[in-house]
Amino acid sequence: NAETWGIRHMSLLVPSNLEGTAFHGFLSVQHFEFRIALTPPANYRDDQRMRGYAFLCEKALQDILKGYENLVQQRLAQSVNVEGFMLELQDIIGRILSNSDQKAIPPAPFYRRILTELDEIGWNMLESVDDSLTQIQVKLEDSVGREHSLKMLFPSDYPNSPPTCICDVPIAPEEVQWNSSYSLTHIIRHYQRVYERYQDLWLVLDDIDRHTWVLEPERPTRGGTMRRIALGDHCSVIVDINPAAPRSICQCTFMGPDKRTAPLRDKLNANLNIWNVSDLVRENLERVLEISFPSPQTSEKEMYTTQCGICYSFRLDDAIPDRVCENFKCGQPFHHVCLSEWLRSDPSTRHSLNIMYGACPYCSDPITVKTLSTSS
Repeated sequence: NAETWGIRHMSLLVPSNLEGTAFHGFLSVQHFEFRIALTPPANYRDDQRMRGYAFLCEKALQDILKGYENLVQQRLAQSVNVEGFMLELQDIIGRILSNSDQKAIPPAPFYRRILTELDEIGWNMLESVDDSLTQIQVKLEDSVGREHSLKMLFPSDYPNSPPTCICDVPIAPEEVQWNSSYSLTHIIRHYQRVYERYQDLWLVLDDIDRHTWVLEPERPTRGGTMRRIALGDHCSVIVDINPAAPRSICQCTFMGPDKRTAPLRDKLNANLNIWNVSDLVRENLERVLEISFPSPQTSEKEMYTTQCGICYSFRLDDAIPDRVCENFKCGQPFHHVCLSEWLRSDPSTRHSLNIMYGACPYCSDPITVKTLSTSS
């Protein structure tokens, strides 16, 4: 099974190759999510740590990091593991977004223009604004009443230069074709058109959120397309919806004991021919897998949030148990980090490449876990 984990309350990354060395997902900073990817160099070795990795991100984040590219590459090369780099990156972005002292003080016409444009769109749309009026967040509604936050970072020479806009959508939208006569009204209309593109995607995801127990992410955002859905018996499935074709066959990764998940994978492969793109993804999955998902209407979430057998908690630094003992009579779940530390402390544990082979702390049956870094 592929390893999946949340990194310290701020991101959801999943491996994008079989070796578990490349990753893609989302980074959350100040309530916004940015799509990112980390790609290792050719012939990567574990002892390289993060040296040689390539960091890719969407246009909005590129704009925020403009002028800081060398710092990001330096921190990437110095990081011991993915988690360490993500912490460093979150700190860099947070400081950039929060530090208005380093910006040039806008001239008086800038403030008159901003206040006039806020009058035009209506102050009731305003969610937050900083003291310098260079960071403004507005609340927008799409055609079915879903609320969205749009954050705008204004340069001191606005409107000669456009603001950098941050919106929570799955794919970075094209920029506004800007000229100095444009205003906040033009920006809002542009992003309202962007939101309309994803109505069917959000209908699909809202249906999953209402009718299944979603284990991850704990607080889904409009920019996220992945859901980890509880199946029962310490099993779950990660579904990744294609934002361009949200009702098409989605990518599914089953988590849990192989003896329980293998039959589901077999059914998925055997029944794909009955997938109907007119139906919602949840409906298709239930038909293809020949199951009914546990739901808030039929069960309690506590039935599917079993505690880790080592730390005795369900959520640990935003990660949930994702390793399960394969023994049917045991089936004890563990956090990846907890099991890794347990096996490292056991002198009988064997290491081969980036895999640790040891014994389940409960039943002593064989259990394996992938080493995510060379550090403990």
